[in-house]
Amino acid sequence: MKKFIFYCLVFTWLFNIKYNFIPLHPSVTMGVIGAGLLLRDYLRKQWMAYQVAPLSLMVIPFILSIFPAKLINPASMEIAYVIQNGITPVIYLFAAYFLYHFAVVVYGNVNYQRLSGIWINVVVIQSVLTLCVNLLPFMQDLLLFLIRYSEGRGLIVASLEQGNRFIGFGTQFFGSGIIYAFTIILLAFRLAQQRIGLPFIRDLVLLAFISLVGLLLARTVLVGIAIGAVIFCYQRYFTNYYRLAWFCFLLIPTALLLLLIFLYAVLNNLLGIDLLHSKLFYFAAELFINLFSGAGLETESTDILLEMYQILPTTLATWLIGDGFYLAQNSLDGLYYMGTDVGYLRIIFAVGLVGLIVNLMTHSYLTAKIMALKPQRALLYFALLTLYFILLIKGMVSFIALLGYFYLAELAEVKNANERA
Repeated sequence: MKKFIFYCLVFTWLFNIKYNFIPLHPSVTMGVIGAGLLLRDYLRKQWMAYQVAPLSLMVIPFILSIFPAKLINPASMEIAYVIQNGITPVIYLFAAYFLYHFAVVVYGNVNYQRLSGIWINVVVIQSVLTLCVNLLPFMQDLLLFLIRYSEGRGLIVASLEQGNRFIGFGTQFFGSGIIYAFTIILLAFRLAQQRIGLPFIRDLVLLAFISLVGLLLARTVLVGIAIGAVIFCYQRYFTNYYRLAWFCFLLIPTALLLLLIFLYAVLNNLLGIDLLHSKLFYFAAELFINLFSGAGLETESTDILLEMYQILPTTLATWLIGDGFYLAQNSLDGLYYMGTDVGYLRIIFAVGLVGLIVNLMTHSYLTAKIMALKPQRALLYFALLTLYFILLIKGMVSFIALLGYFYLAELAEVKNANERA
């Protein structure tokens, strides 16, 4: 029973789920409890608490980065940038600390292998539930009954009715793509460490399954698949950078082309499914369909993204320190300041290039701390940091809590090693 509750809590935290029947935000509640546990452990002079507590100070650079813009625009009291990118991620990091304590209660011995395995298992469970939601009508009713979506119930219902993409059991759209891309890189790294055998085959099947469901949720997953492929091939086969480059630029596109031809032949000719007129298949493979039809590397999403990149700051002050706004003031879409959803531009409009550097350096600092704990996994964490930099091209994202989870995992491994010594 403890294990079931623990998995439910990790599932809720990882996919940022809010339930209709629970008035409080579950992850924030876990964060408050985690902060209390961290304070208790710090006062007891526990080693892990001493390592984790300083991370709470990461909110300070985000606060300081918005001060210059607020001095220029003192009438504005909006601090949404600080809340969403500084305060909230730290609260979710505290929630991860709570989950670590719960894991110790459930499993006793906790390390990187255990916590990364739990992460992957939770994503697999979410993938199965997502398949059920999109294939079984009664699961759609259960989904809408249980979960309160920040995107709005109407948008979720409309997406389910249109059937042009999967709706996940939890985080949706770009958010789900982030988690799946992150997980694919984790799995690819784990695969590269394994010999050919049952564990390798199991993880390979899980990787294919998660990649497929992820693509039907958000095409952002393609970034994770590409980075994961490079990691796997580099570690396992191509330590020579020249050969790795040739593999990435020649063999991967060829393999993708052969895979698409195989899928079309099997599903279209043998099963009678017209893939080219399937909304789901078109959503997942639009990039490749357009490429092979001569339309180039374009999708509906990339067209919208390119339009947003036309919205740039018009003053030097905005470029340097931002306008201090993060959410819409008078924008047409009613969501984002200046009507742009591009991560880099949202940061620049809020806190300028200075704030952007602060943001990137904060994530780089946390990544460097994790690398220092386990240099053997430095490539993994560098890849995850690279994923963060790439995803900001598309939308707004924070990796502080996600990386913090693995900071705790590596700390637990060091702690166990020290206790055995």
